[in-house]
Amino acid sequence: MNFRVTLSLFLIVASCFGATPGLAETNSLTAPSAATSTTNQFNLRREISNTAITLLMIFVFIALLILGLIGFSAACAMAAALAAFGIVSSSVAVGFIRRSPASGLRVLILQLGALAGIPFGIGGIWVVDLLVQSQWSIERRLGVGTLCGIICGVAAALVFNVAWTQFARWLFGKCEQRRHAKELTEG
Repeated sequence: MNFRVTLSLFLIVASCFGATPGLAETNSLTAPSAATSTTNQFNLRREISNTAITLLMIFVFIALLILGLIGFSAACAMAAALAAFGIVSSSVAVGFIRRSPASGLRVLILQLGALAGIPFGIGGIWVVDLLVQSQWSIERRLGVGTLCGIICGVAAALVFNVAWTQFARWLFGKCEQRRHAKELTEG
C-alpha cells in the first residue's frame, strides 16, 4: 500500500471517530471544495466569537470583583466610623448625664477595652485551639474568643481606670501641696 493511501485511510477513520474535527468532509487526495472552505471559515468565526465572549465574561467578572471589593471596603469603613462615633457619643452622653468628664473618659476607656479585646480574644482562642488540637468549629472559636476578649478587655480597662485614677489623685495632691506651699510663702 502506498503512503498516501494509508494516510488518507487513517484520516478518514480518525474523522469518523471525531478525533480530528473538520476532516470528515475533506479528503487529502483532492482539493478542498468551496463548501468545506465555507464550513472551516464558519467554524473559525464561531471559535473567535466564543473566545471573545469568554474574554468579555472574564473582564466583566474582574470588573464586578473590583467593584465588590471597593463597595465592601466602603461599607466596612462606614461601619467602623459609625461604631467609633457611637462609642464616643455614648461616652460624651455619660459625661453629660453624670456632669463629670472623668466619668465619660472612664466609659470611653471601658468601651475601647472591650472593643480592642475582641480580636485579641479570638486570636488567643485560635492559638490555644491549634496548640491543643481540639475539634472546635469556627463558630465556637469565634463565639468563645469574642466572649473571652470582651471580658479580658473590660478587665484590662478597669485595671487601667484604677491605675489612672490613682495617678490622677496623686498628681492632684502634688499640685494642691505646691499651691498650699506657695500660699504659705506669699502670705
